[in-house]
Amino acid sequence: MLSTHPNPALFLSGRVSSAARRLLAGCCYCLPLLLGTACSDDNATDTATVPVDKETLRQNATSFYQALYSPAQTNLDSYVTTDYVEHQLNTGFTLAGLKTYAQNRTQARGAARLIIHRTLVQGDLVALHVEEQVAADSSVAHMALFRFDANGKITAHWEAVQGQPRRRANPNTMFDGAAVNYQSTIGIRSREAIVAAEQRAFNSYDTLLVRQTHTPEYIQHNPLAPNGVGGLIGLLTFLKSQGITTTLTTYQQLAEGDFVLALNNYQTKPGVPGFTDPIGFDLIRVDETGKAAEHWDVLEELNGADKSKVF
Repeated sequence: MLSTHPNPALFLSGRVSSAARRLLAGCCYCLPLLLGTACSDDNATDTATVPVDKETLRQNATSFYQALYSPAQTNLDSYVTTDYVEHQLNTGFTLAGLKTYAQNRTQARGAARLIIHRTLVQGDLVALHVEEQVAADSSVAHMALFRFDANGKITAHWEAVQGQPRRRANPNTMFDGAAVNYQSTIGIRSREAIVAAEQRAFNSYDTLLVRQTHTPEYIQHNPLAPNGVGGLIGLLTFLKSQGITTTLTTYQQLAEGDFVLALNNYQTKPGVPGFTDPIGFDLIRVDETGKAAEHWDVLEELNGADKSKVF
């Protein structure tokens, strides 16, 4: 069963030293504002525009996902183009493989329930933040991204999946927190700056920039990261002190309301367990001053997968 959760969101850090070590197994962050990248115009976007209205695209993505994780997978092919491209790990990078992957999860999980917590639409891209509720105390996080053609059909799909651990470094889940404020335009206006700041933070370990572009309370939904901007600063400081280099590459990005989402690849050398070479979806709520206020992510190690197919 798939339902839409009415109220979601939150994310980020808080301490240093040992807390920084807990962050290592996996945390990604997105950040906003100046640093050589200005906020974009309200209507500016790198994504293509399509003649289908955004609510139709939102519904089509939701309906496809609902059909995908239903026992019969009814009319699934009707949602996609004939040249559809699959990017999700463990699917063989085919639609048939995606169907099998979803069927296997459905059969293994039994009465598992899917809850869509957040949706973002910009141009021809639609993102879903999904909880696979396996049991009362057990959930799996999904972030899925779809690209649509001019007829409202899906041409490509990316996704990452990560189980939520029972023990967490903050009081938040990977799903709760603020809902998208669709009346706001700050996400679109600050999207490029947020993504650029995230890249500089990880690629250059620029902790001053992090302090300037995040709220002090920065709410963290990564289960290994404490709340507060200090947690992110502690992670970057620790990585640098250990001689570990991080390379962050962004492949897709979109924004709606006060949220920004980026599809990233993180690489650490020497490799950090759980954070060696993952696909990472970073979802950030931006406050009205353009600062990153909350963060959710989903990380999944590539384990040698062909990046030309994953991204």
